[in-house]
Amino acid sequence: MPVAVPIEQTVKPIMGYLGLLMLCLLVIAFVPAISTALPHAFGY
Repeated sequence: MPVAVPIEQTVKPIMGYLGLLMLCLLVIAFVPAISTALPHAFGY
């Protein structure tokens, strides 16, 4: 039988993780050198 976990206990860690994902997404989207470095390294 599963144990009920309060939503507050679940949301806090998830929000921290989602915040980190969004930060990484913004860095990749707005710093073109990051997303083009690997193809450039292979000659594309």
